[in-house]
Amino acid sequence: MRIAVVHSFYSATQPSGENAVVQDQVTALRAAGHDVHLLARETDKVAGGLLYPLASALSAAIGVGPDPGAQLDLLQPDVVHLHNTFPNWGSGWTRHWSTRLVTTVHNFRPVCAAATLFRDGHDCEECLTLPVIPAIRHRCYRNSAAATTPVAFGARPGGPLRRMLTRSAEVVVLNPYAQTLYERVLGRQVRLVPNFVPVSSARQTTRPEGWVFVGRLTEEKGIRLLLADWPAGERLDVIGAGPLEADIRHLARDREWIRVRGSMGREDLISGLSSYEGLVVPSLCREGLPTTILEAMSAGRASIVSSRVAAAEALADQGAAVVYTPGDQESLVASMANVRQNRETLSASCLSTHQARYSQAAWLKAIERVYSAVAAV
Repeated sequence: MRIAVVHSFYSATQPSGENAVVQDQVTALRAAGHDVHLLARETDKVAGGLLYPLASALSAAIGVGPDPGAQLDLLQPDVVHLHNTFPNWGSGWTRHWSTRLVTTVHNFRPVCAAATLFRDGHDCEECLTLPVIPAIRHRCYRNSAAATTPVAFGARPGGPLRRMLTRSAEVVVLNPYAQTLYERVLGRQVRLVPNFVPVSSARQTTRPEGWVFVGRLTEEKGIRLLLADWPAGERLDVIGAGPLEADIRHLARDREWIRVRGSMGREDLISGLSSYEGLVVPSLCREGLPTTILEAMSAGRASIVSSRVAAAEALADQGAAVVYTPGDQESLVASMANVRQNRETLSASCLSTHQARYSQAAWLKAIERVYSAVAAV
């Protein structure tokens, strides 16, 4: 099958699991024998132009922008798999390719300017009932009313970020919460196809020690609250960068058991996950299915996951995670004890769950079913 994958890559200065997922999926599809063409625009390569802020604003607000249509006309793919247009692709071209279009929604950007359904420390769905105005008032994108305005207009009913989903032959989401929300908002069926990560080749032979946080150092990721709750003497490595980095280093300054390690390459990160007792995901927003959880799972390591994460309960039911309440130290400590006491059982469950649900083979089987339905029309 000939497949065109369209994606706008986020900047490398803001490492994104979404970027890695797209690359992994392209590699998997090619390995399965498909003729795959990646049509990409990378923020790091296009953001230097003087008119870039205006161009990206127009793309978000009204869908005008760079167009892969000419390349698609030459390729004549059986399926066009769109991951992300924001902020570097226009969206007008999706009208012509709607009958062949499969769109994966990795976050809540089509309904929320912040993409998180999270604001000021709590869940927020204001823009689902009153579009645009609340987002601008609260400066939901980059804490700027000016920057928020085009994104909020793009996410309104009939806006280009939302319209891509109504035009698509198939819409794919990553967890049951997103499936329920988007089916309600769009009034149509939405497919559930979780992402995958490759099997980790690293296996720790010595006893694992300590815990690890991996992610952007931002308020919605819950890292500040995690450090406030973190028990004394328990080793924690904080891997990542972001606007809160200086604050996090300050909070960890007199606590030698907490190490703020900055950014780390993906290969080094994955190879080191099995050396920890587990991954801690303290997010305060409804993240879809964090890639780091799948990476830990593939290494046989369970995650301690915030109850705010959309997939938390499903992951717990699958034996890959223990759920805790962010801001409740007793809940956090009890979850850590649970992981320690059940290390071997949880490790085996993580490996088997990864193979059955989040492996390359499982994803290929599910997405090829979606592609076949689209190509057959």
